Amino acid sequence: MQAEDVVTALSAHAKSIESILGLIRDVAGQTNLLALNATIEAARAGDAGRGFAVVAQEVKSLASQTARATDSIAATISTIQAATRDAVQKNASIKAIVAEVQASSERIRAAMEVQAQTVTAITAAVDETALSADSMANNIACIREDTKAVAAEIDTLGHGFSAVNDLLVGLEARAVAYATKVAA
Repeated sequence: MQAEDVVTALSAHAKSIESILGLIRDVAGQTNLLALNATIEAARAGDAGRGFAVVAQEVKSLASQTARATDSIAATISTIQAATRDAVQKNASIKAIVAEVQASSERIRAAMEVQAQTVTAITAAVDETALSADSMANNIACIREDTKAVAAEIDTLGHGFSAVNDLLVGLEARAVAYATKVAA
């Protein structure tokens, strides 16, 4: 039996108890009226009805107690019904959450299948890249050798520029000295 069925059965039982409580209230009300009538008749009977008046008062008291107990039971039933409704709502919420979790797990499974295919494709690409890497390593070694040769040429040019700079500094000093002599 599912939780929803149990809750429905509890609700039906609570309604049944409510109808029984209605009958008990009616009986308590009628008993109260009877006690009132008995009190009136006892008062009419005078001294002879005093004992009957005490009994009528006790019957009235019992009718009041019955009414209070019935009200208390009705309040308890209302609380149970509210809790039952709450349980039904929570059960529906739980069902919705479970459905969401199932849908999410299906999406995750589909995503994992896609990832597995992607990993296979990546593995193939890595194998191809490894072959290309060997070829690139050879090309890089050649580029390194060419770069060393270019660096050596640049060093040679740097020394040449330094020598030209030294010559230009000397030439400038001579030009200044010559200009000073000519101006003097």
